[in-house]
Amino acid sequence: FRLTQNFRSKTMGDRANITMTLDKRLDEMTEEEKDNCPSIYVHWHGNPDTVQMFLDETKEVMKGRKGDRDYSFARLCQVIGNHIEGNLSFGVGTRRSVSCADWDNGTYWIDNHLNIVGRENSSLEEYKANTQ
Repeated sequence: FRLTQNFRSKTMGDRANITMTLDKRLDEMTEEEKDNCPSIYVHWHGNPDTVQMFLDETKEVMKGRKGDRDYSFARLCQVIGNHIEGNLSFGVGTRRSVSCADWDNGTYWIDNHLNIVGRENSSLEEYKANTQ
């Protein structure tokens, strides 16, 4: 199914970045390394439930290739793009180029297994508490 206007808030958006870490722990990365990580910007689809749905669908697509960083990120882009109509509200770049860390849902940090491993400008503990 495609996500539609029903998920849109009455504000400017439900924005977030989904950024994949390097092959090391998030707390071991420098700001420069973080800025160069591949990142997806979503304008209307950044709430925790929708982001988790994107990750879960991509995990299904990646069965048998779990942990393949480049392909996992590419397929995540595909899954998100398949849900968002038109030519707006979805972009791909580096964290530096698509950063919206201080908007709406902040940044979701994911690992190469498509698990959320951190949040910027939103609490990972708060996320876990609201999704379990």
